[in-house]
Amino acid sequence: MFRSKVFLLCLTLAMLNIAALAQEKKFEVSGSLGYTVASGFDINPVVLDGRVVDRVGVNSGFSWGLQADYNLNDNIGVGFLFSRQKSRLTVSSVAGGKADIVANPIYNYLGVATYNFRNADTKLRPYAFGGRGVTEYAPGTLTAVPGGSTTPISINLENKAKFAMTYGGGVKYFLTPMFGFKVQGRWTPTFIGSQPDGIWCNAFYCGVVGNSKWSNQGEFSGGVIFRF
Repeated sequence: MFRSKVFLLCLTLAMLNIAALAQEKKFEVSGSLGYTVASGFDINPVVLDGRVVDRVGVNSGFSWGLQADYNLNDNIGVGFLFSRQKSRLTVSSVAGGKADIVANPIYNYLGVATYNFRNADTKLRPYAFGGRGVTEYAPGTLTAVPGGSTTPISINLENKAKFAMTYGGGVKYFLTPMFGFKVQGRWTPTFIGSQPDGIWCNAFYCGVVGNSKWSNQGEFSGGVIFRF
């Protein structure tokens, strides 16, 4: 009899614990659609596709993304964000003019931390987030003319993953405890590399000064949230 009571007590406590965990709703999964405004960067002049170019860019375009978060408490969550932007690689020539060269989709793989304002049971919750990860550029094949040559060649450009940061915020609105909508803005600067930009000297040392190249993405999106 005593064992039966102990078993029933343990079973009741376990069920209450499961119910409490379900009410806490530790996980949030969301999907979004939007538009991304992207920027390029200046480079030292090179011959590309039969023209001397001094700037490489990416077109703005439609984007979509997925995000999964684990809520450490009512306000702080950590997770992973994936997004894809439709884009094309562009070049701007020294003489003027701009040309689309090749399709160049852009992928983001980012770890993020989110701070949700207000209590977890409120319907309207502003939030802000930041993170680190990589941006991957996946261009196709282009035709280029090497410097000093008049013969075009085909170049199969490799996918390049570059260090990236991301910052943003928005508003979530929950129709039910488990389902809602969100709108947000996100800025993602990506470090492309650096080029020599002159010589710097002091009384003891002279060295080459690097000019850092960054490409920026500004995304505006809306989507749905599932919380469980």
